[in-house]
Amino acid sequence: MGKMEEFLKFLEKRNVTLRDKALRGLCLFLCLMLGFTVLSRAADGVTIARVQVEQASPRTLDKSIEVQGKVTAEREVALRVQAGIVVDSIPVLQGQQVEKGDLLMELNVQDLDEQIRMARMDIEKLELGQKDTDSQRAAANEQQRKAARRAGEDYAKAKKQGSQTVAEAEKELKQAKQKLADFRKNKKKASAAAENGADSVRDSLEESIGEKEAALADAEEEQVRLTAEREDAVKDALASARQENPELTAQEEEALRSGVEQSYGEALDGAKEAVKQAGKDLEEARDALADYDAQQQEDSQAGLEEQEETLAADVEQKEKALKDARNSGQDSKEAARRALEDAQAPQESDSSGAITELEIEQKQAELKKLEVLRKQEGRICAPVNGVVTEICAVVGDRTGDTAAFRLADLQQGCRFTAAITGEQSRYLAQGDPVTLTADGSGKALGEYTVDSVTAAAESEEEEAGEQYEVTVRLGTDGPALGSSATMACVKKTQKYQTTVPLTALHQDNQRNFVWVVNETASVLGSTLTVQRVDVTVAEKNDSYAALSDGSLTSEQQIVIYADRTIESGSRVRLEEE
Repeated sequence: MGKMEEFLKFLEKRNVTLRDKALRGLCLFLCLMLGFTVLSRAADGVTIARVQVEQASPRTLDKSIEVQGKVTAEREVALRVQAGIVVDSIPVLQGQQVEKGDLLMELNVQDLDEQIRMARMDIEKLELGQKDTDSQRAAANEQQRKAARRAGEDYAKAKKQGSQTVAEAEKELKQAKQKLADFRKNKKKASAAAENGADSVRDSLEESIGEKEAALADAEEEQVRLTAEREDAVKDALASARQENPELTAQEEEALRSGVEQSYGEALDGAKEAVKQAGKDLEEARDALADYDAQQQEDSQAGLEEQEETLAADVEQKEKALKDARNSGQDSKEAARRALEDAQAPQESDSSGAITELEIEQKQAELKKLEVLRKQEGRICAPVNGVVTEICAVVGDRTGDTAAFRLADLQQGCRFTAAITGEQSRYLAQGDPVTLTADGSGKALGEYTVDSVTAAAESEEEEAGEQYEVTVRLGTDGPALGSSATMACVKKTQKYQTTVPLTALHQDNQRNFVWVVNETASVLGSTLTVQRVDVTVAEKNDSYAALSDGSLTSEQQIVIYADRTIESGSRVRLEEE
């Protein structure tokens, strides 16, 4: 029993100790959990980004444009002086204001006199050369006309001679053929007469002579008729001409007579040729009768055969002669025709005379300018009230081809010009109000309106983008010529329903997006995370960007500031601005 009681006491003591230990362990666990929670909260506060948010709102965007530019002359006058004259003095400086008529430059008078003398000498040389050229051209034209006339005469002569040669060859061939035919005919008749005992051949020859005599008489009668008809035609033409023009001169009458006679020339030539041919035919007929009588005395048949062969050979020879005459005549006519074409060919164009005339006119104009300068004693004065913007002439040198002076015409006023970008040009238009302030001092120069916005010349650097030039007319009471100024202009755009601060806009791979805060549930409770939303920018200025409708809603919270880098799904914590 005693041992049992000791054992129970021992167990009692042991149970108390385990309970204490369990309590102490539970307390330690709770302390550890509290510590880990604190550590987790601290770590969470360090790693979670703190952001500021704002909702999209409707507004108009203010487009502020500020550009620097220069005040230049509305109109510049370029003063040119005849080139090549020595400059004696230039009593003005660049940037100096001058009045109309003020002396700008003096030229060397002795050099002017020499220039005038040389110009007159050059004009005289050109005029003498022009006279020689005109004389040579006239002589060449006359020579060509003479050559063409002679070539025409040679061509006509070659045609006539060729025709005559061919006609003579044809006539000789015809006569040879006729002789051969008559011989063979007489030969047959002689054979027949020998058989019949009659001399019919001689009768035939005598009959032929009679026919040829009648033909000669007819030809002579036709020649006489044509001659009388020509004379009557000449008388009628002269009478008609005198009736129309009682003061007809002897030369005109002779020319009229020649024209009428020339119209009958071919017919009369034909008639004369017919008379001549009829006479020859008559002689040939008589010769044939004489030959027949001579042949009758020859009884040898061999002689007749030989005579026939001779006549046949003569015909063949005459045929060859006719062919040669035709070929020769054709060659002669072709050569004469080509010579005529060469003589009538147009001359090559020669503009030397016209060029010389232009040179003379140019020299005379230069001489006139030099004489005007000499009359002014070489003094070059300002043509307008203005400011000398550039002096190109140099004392002691000769004047050049470019302007000697450039003057800003103050009577026309000044203008402000500046370069702007293509984006800025969208918000500037003619008539828009602008303000000018002086560079450096910041003094307000006044309010003006835009006169024009035009595209500038293409830039050599493509990266510069499209450039425009804005012009503002300042009048005559504006800022000083050559001064620098800054132009400022504020334009309001249309009202956009969705605008966000420019700090909320981000870009990735040329795509614009914003971070939107969303509330999500988790094991530890609700947490805030960000989500990327791609947007389309319609327009923006230096502070805000206008987004296309439908990109965002007015209830969405948009991140405008984050104290660290965030990405889609990142947990964030809101903080007060």
